[in-house]
Amino acid sequence: MREYFEAVVACLNRECGSSEFFVCDFAGESSEFVRLNGGRVVQSGEVVQRYLSIDWIVGRRHAKSTLPLQGNLGVDGPALAEAVHRLRALCAEVEEDPWLTYALDGRSSVSVDTPNDVGTARAMLDVLERCGQPVVGIWAAGQIFRGFGNATGQLNWHETHSFNFDWSLHRGPQQAVKSGYAGMNWDAEQLRARLEKTAEQAASMNKAPLTLARGHYAVYLAPAAVDEIVSLLGWGGFSARAHQTKSSPLVGMSDAGRTLSELVTLTEDIEAGVAPNFDTSGYQRPSRTVLVRDGEYVESLVSPRSAQEFGIETNGAGADESPLSLAMAPGALDADRALEALGTGLFVSHLWYLNYSDRAMARATGMTRFATFWVENGTISRVVEPMRFDETIYNLLGDELVALTDTQELILDPSTYGGRSVRSARVPGALVGRMALTL
Repeated sequence: MREYFEAVVACLNRECGSSEFFVCDFAGESSEFVRLNGGRVVQSGEVVQRYLSIDWIVGRRHAKSTLPLQGNLGVDGPALAEAVHRLRALCAEVEEDPWLTYALDGRSSVSVDTPNDVGTARAMLDVLERCGQPVVGIWAAGQIFRGFGNATGQLNWHETHSFNFDWSLHRGPQQAVKSGYAGMNWDAEQLRARLEKTAEQAASMNKAPLTLARGHYAVYLAPAAVDEIVSLLGWGGFSARAHQTKSSPLVGMSDAGRTLSELVTLTEDIEAGVAPNFDTSGYQRPSRTVLVRDGEYVESLVSPRSAQEFGIETNGAGADESPLSLAMAPGALDADRALEALGTGLFVSHLWYLNYSDRAMARATGMTRFATFWVENGTISRVVEPMRFDETIYNLLGDELVALTDTQELILDPSTYGGRSVRSARVPGALVGRMALTL
């Protein structure tokens, strides 16, 4: 795939005139998918796809196009030439772009991981041998490719292999326990431990669900629930453009000195994730960017266009300036004793449908939905009917944050819309003293 991409860039170079320039980015995958229902394989398949986005530039005028590639230059070569012909014509018609920017330092790079790949067939055997329950879920695994090239000869290549098994156990209408296991190195024992934990939680659903009155409750948020909260912060919370235009939900941190708990440190940790260390304009991403340190806002994610517009330095963020490899530092709470530390309260494994109810105040709302349990004296008692929460981030990760667990969980974004995602997060669980449940 890498050699083919380099051949495609060479084709574009041959088309490029002396007064023209181009940048292009490549996205591809070779993935295997398996769907399970009732503990049985019901569907399997493979997807191989390649897409090239071209930005053709003449002075400060430019035009973009994205086209699928067949992997055969005999077919793709004429399609590339036709795309360049259309883009060249468009450049003559469009207005100049005052914020146009692209890398010119020519820093090429190659990143290829070497995972412990067990293979889809073996992984599915491990799942079916160990689950002992009617699992419903989807498996996605294989290689993901990203590439960048431009008219200066800069070539960047990123190739990673990962797996993502997303599953649930159902116990009747609206009652299910959801879990997942994702990473680059398969470990059958870790899978077994997660399946057993899911089965134990599902067994707690045999009792009638508990309906709680609205109010404030002590809560333990499992890593998947914490991920939902910090992912919501990615919607402008760390965006340089959003902070500059005062539309960020965390503008109170950058402008008014508000803080989160000193337990909270958030970083964009590209080195530890599955995303490439370059953006679609060819700029390099630092291996690590500290966003929040000890509860205080430190640095934003800055796209090349924002850097050009606001006179600041880019750190290779994408156009949406959202984290790709967010990491939240662990704390000191023994993860195996989190419910014991909670005592009596709610254990929330996942949160759903999050959105801002008051963006300017970083107030978020969402649902508890699946696998929320009432805990008494450190032991799961009964499943709880879904409820809505409405809380500020300054409470959940600030004033009311009691502790973070001493381990992090790697969570790979299971999204496959248009292609497998390269977003990831490493987050601990969180013990929160008071969380407002409203409905």
